[in-house]
Amino acid sequence: MKKKLLLIVPSLQQGGFQRVCVRTALLLKDSFQVTIAIFNGEDRAFDVGDIPVVDLDIKSKPGKPAKVINVLKRIQKLKKLKRELKIDIAYSFGTTANLSNSLSKTGEWNWAGLRSYVDVDAFEMKIICRRADKLISCSKLIENVIRERFHVKDIETVYNPFDMKELTELSNEKADTIDAFSNKGNDKIIMTMGREDDLKGYWHLLKSFALTLKQCPATRLVFMGRGEFMAYKKLASDLGIADKVHFIGARKNPFAYLKQADCYVLSSVHEGFPNALVEAMAVGLPVIATNCKSGPAEILCKDMKQASGLKNMMKAEYGILVPDMTKQPDYDANVLEEEEKLLADAMVEILQNEELWNIYHEKALMRAKEFSTEEYVEHLVRISQGK
Repeated sequence: MKKKLLLIVPSLQQGGFQRVCVRTALLLKDSFQVTIAIFNGEDRAFDVGDIPVVDLDIKSKPGKPAKVINVLKRIQKLKKLKRELKIDIAYSFGTTANLSNSLSKTGEWNWAGLRSYVDVDAFEMKIICRRADKLISCSKLIENVIRERFHVKDIETVYNPFDMKELTELSNEKADTIDAFSNKGNDKIIMTMGREDDLKGYWHLLKSFALTLKQCPATRLVFMGRGEFMAYKKLASDLGIADKVHFIGARKNPFAYLKQADCYVLSSVHEGFPNALVEAMAVGLPVIATNCKSGPAEILCKDMKQASGLKNMMKAEYGILVPDMTKQPDYDANVLEEEEKLLADAMVEILQNEELWNIYHEKALMRAKEFSTEEYVEHLVRISQGK
């Protein structure tokens, strides 16, 4: 008899931990009887096949009183659902889902998935650490901080899964024709992927790209992800680079677009385990990433301690790391940080140094293969068996 597994995620909209939740469901459906519970059924971006999805229909609301009421409603609905389905394991993704999951225990084994370094500082973290039966981190750095700060013992890291065969097939599909690519001429393309969010540090990337253009004028920057990006479009205009910057929105098959790029840049000021970084590597893109907490150093270095306290550009084993940057958004085109100059230097290096590009192209493919779906499934199955 298969154990009954309930995966809990705020929505199935485009996003990193939503993608991991869906991938988890599809990978584990042969080993478990899987159901997905969501709080908001709008704008679904993922196909879950025949896996049942229960929409609890309790969308996020602004204001502290409304948030508290929302949590209470979610707890009650989750308790009812867990009892009705006789759930054995409830595994949640992200802080809001973790809080509701850990406070709605009905006798099932309760897992809280930590998806971002920001989770560590969330005020709910103390409650989650106290109430959840097990914490599953997407990064060793997050695991270590949680152990130290909250004295949690039952926590372990399970890296996100990537199906290399599927990613390769998707990257080889024909992408829709869009101006960013069809009208680029001989321009090279720098790409980044993710929703509009201050955590992504996109203002840093735009300022760095403006510097890059001074040495590599035949270059374009493409943002792929959900959002209006109005502040970033204005910044691009203020920097005088609007004609070289493209915002193409979310795409059903982002890998077909990634494949057309020449370099991938992650400019985040916070991450958990940056899926997009590995996905870009999986299609062979050389990558540049900020040394933010957490994820990039674990992915690009053989030993993440090598990047501790990074002050200059570092040519790591699997990509280029640049120092972490300020967290507070700054849309003033006249203000430039030293770290933004270092990021620009890294982009110029990749664009102009063909030998380095080829090295990191091969290294990216090699490293991405180490985050296999097989290891992910085996790891979670071992945990479910108490091993």
